[in-house]
This record gives sequence, C-alpha cells and structure tokens, in this order.
Amino acid sequence: PTAVNHAGLNPISLAAKLGRRRVFNEIIGLSATEMWRYGDIACKLYPLTGVDTIGPNGHTDWDSAFMHIINGQTSEHLDMLDEGVIRQLLYEKWNKYVRKRFLQRLALTIAYLSIMTLAVYLRPQENWNVSSNSTGIVRVSLQVNGQNVVRYICEIVTVINSGLTIYFMINEIREQGFRAFTRTVYIVACFLITLVLPARLSVLFWSDNWQTMTLVEESLLILAIPCVWTYLLFFASGTNLYGTFVTLIYKMLSGDVLTFGIIYCVLSTCFGQAFYFLFRNIEQITIGSFQDVLTTVMTVFQMTHGEFKMSKGEFLIKYAEFSYTNYPLMSKCVFAIFMIIMPIMLLNMIIAMMNHTYSTVNARSQKESIAMWARIVGIVERSFNSQQLLAYRTGYTIPVPAKTASSGS
Repeated sequence: PTAVNHAGLNPISLAAKLGRRRVFNEIIGLSATEMWRYGDIACKLYPLTGVDTIGPNGHTDWDSAFMHIINGQTSEHLDMLDEGVIRQLLYEKWNKYVRKRFLQRLALTIAYLSIMTLAVYLRPQENWNVSSNSTGIVRVSLQVNGQNVVRYICEIVTVINSGLTIYFMINEIREQGFRAFTRTVYIVACFLITLVLPARLSVLFWSDNWQTMTLVEESLLILAIPCVWTYLLFFASGTNLYGTFVTLIYKMLSGDVLTFGIIYCVLSTCFGQAFYFLFRNIEQITIGSFQDVLTTVMTVFQMTHGEFKMSKGEFLIKYAEFSYTNYPLMSKCVFAIFMIIMPIMLLNMIIAMMNHTYSTVNARSQKESIAMWARIVGIVERSFNSQQLLAYRTGYTIPVPAKTASSGS
C-alpha cells in the first residue's frame, strides 16, 4: 500500500484519482486495523496517511485520496464522497473545526460588504475641490466634512481588507498555481480595489490629469464591486438548498457558455468581415450600420438577437439596405445564411446545452451538493496553520452508523 509510482501516487491515491470506488474500498479495508469486535459490531483503526488532506507534517497533501476525490469530475467520484470512510472523514472535519471557521469568514465577509457598500453610497458626485490660480496651475484637494470622513474610514478599511486577503492567499497561490485562482472573481476584485489607492493618490500628485485618474478609479470600482458580491455564492454553495444551484451556474459558465462564446466569436468575426466589405464604399451615406469595425461588431450582435424581426415594417426597411451594396444578390444570400446559423441554430444550441447540463446536475443534485460542500471544507481547512491541523487531526473519531464502528488516526 505504500508503493509510489512515477507520478508520486500510492495505490489509494491512484484509485481515488481514477474514480475506482471498489478498488479504493478494498485497499482501505486491507489497511484498517481491527481494535475490537463484539458480534457484528467492530471498531477499526484507519491510517489517514495518503487519505487525509492533512499530511504528516501538517501541510496540505495535494496527492491525497481525499483531495483527488473532491476535485474529481465523474459520477464515481461523487459516489465515493457519499459513502464509507471519506464521507465520515468529511463530517468529522466539518464538525470539529471547519464549521466554526466557515461561520467566522461569513460574518467577516458580511461586515466587509457592508462597509464597502457604505463607502460607495456615501461617495459624492464631486469628489475633489478643484481650483486654479492666475498662472493656470490646477490645485486639487480633498473635501473634508462629516460624511466624507466616514467614507474615508470605510474606504481605508476596504482597501486594507483587500490587501490582507491577497496576502494570506499567497501560499495557496504558490501551491495550486495562479491559474486556479484566476477563476476566483473575489481575488480579482480585491486586486482591483487595491489598485484604487494609487489611482486616488495620483490625483493629488498630478493635478493636471485629475479627471483621467478619477475616471480610472471609478472604472476599477465599477468592475470590482459586482465581483466582490459574487463571493457570497461561495457561502451559499455550502448549504443543501443553494449548493446545487451554485454548481449549476459554475458548470454552465465553464462549459456551455465558454463553448458557445468561442463558436460565436468565430462566426461573428466571419460574418462581420463579410458585411463590412459588402457595405464598403457605397453611395448611400445614410447607411451606417457597417461603417467601421466597432459599428459592424455591434450591428452583428444586434442581428444575432433578431433585430431584423422586431416588426414587419422595420424588417422591410432594414432589408432594403442590402439593395444599395455593390453586390445586392450576394449580400442577401450572406444575410440569409447568417440568420439561419446565428439566431436560429446557435442560440438554440446554447439553450439545448444548458438544458442538458441542468438535467445532468439535477439528476444527481444531492451528490453534487455534497461535492461542493467537500470543496468548501478543503478550502477553509487550508486557512489553518500546520500546528493547528496536526492538533485537529490527532484523535479523529469516525463513527459508522451501520453495524461497524470505526475510528481513524
């Protein structure tokens, strides 16, 4: 059981990574030590080395069986989470130390969002006192009053919290890789909020460009605020009621929407270039739908959503524009092909893909909810230091509700 292959996996970890539930249970059973037995009731001791995410030195074991199971994508991995020692170990982690830290993070997140919201709504329309002297030198200063003092305090707390969030996750970024965290919009939002501080300070040092830097600051806030609020979905995924819903959103965005987006970009670029050349250098100056690249992209996007089918009269007026091109017949043929592929086939394809994803997730909603909950347990567990994890790991008691009682250490 302790043999390791060239990938650094022992038999337990390899069975967990491949989703071989039967082999995994056999190996776990062979590794167990029976402490006592009374009839059909037995107490067994399971070695957690190679199974638990907590390694012998207290650090995260990324090649452990538990880690491979919670990150698995097959139905076999879901079955392994819902039975045996893994499920019992999951409940032991949650009840012993993860739940308390999870609720603490939820309370801190609510407080952080409340402070950030207060800072946003207290923001005045004019954020600076702007004046200029006789030589034309522009001077910019902060507005100081009771409302702005409260806002400044809230903004300082928001920036500090964002910086601390990024700092404490440096170790996880080193271990998992930066690519895994680019999907976490909360980390991206914290990074954008920290960039607001140099944008704000630059206004005081470069007064001549205060309008440009104010635009940069507000643009960063506009992008960051929605991303911060989506972090609440992380806590919602830990409940049975919303866990499946959050899983469904993630699978649709990472699978269906991503696939649709790639296909849509290719086809829209193809037809956009065709329409751009068909409407180039025409004498009808009133037609501006394909005048430049940006207008062409927006027009193709509107046509995808059936802009030509709003009403019969509008459709006839828009359709008549194709007669002013240098190749009227070719323009109408390209338009017909476009309408068949983009609004009809492509949009219905994304609807069918999402419906298939919903049916798949809904069929195993209970197991998907447990899988999402297990990932949360793994994420929260990594916020503890190695000494704390070693102390929590010592003396795991894993009861089995059937005819066999077991414990792990």
